[in-house]
Amino acid sequence: MSMTKEQLISLIDGIATNEKFKLDAFFFCGFPTEKPNDNLMRACTAYIDSINNDTESEEIRDNLVKELQAVLDSVPEVKGAKNILSNEAEIRKILENKELL
Repeated sequence: MSMTKEQLISLIDGIATNEKFKLDAFFFCGFPTEKPNDNLMRACTAYIDSINNDTESEEIRDNLVKELQAVLDSVPEVKGAKNILSNEAEIRKILENKELL
């Protein structure tokens, strides 16, 4: 599925927000979520900040792609389908269109 850069940015922003929610729920509310992925949250936030501040760099983009791929490499396929807080589908869409980043 082909996407626009704006759609990818929206997905990345959603992943950062989702990871922040997991962080808040996990540590402050005792809500039973999967452990938040700090590296993924930081990579997504750094990328969004670089877009907003017009300071995009290959290093930030490459780090984002690396963290997105690390999530897919570490998550069993069945888990993502059953967890509503999973970012797996969004991550796959972003990686399929990473040339737009």
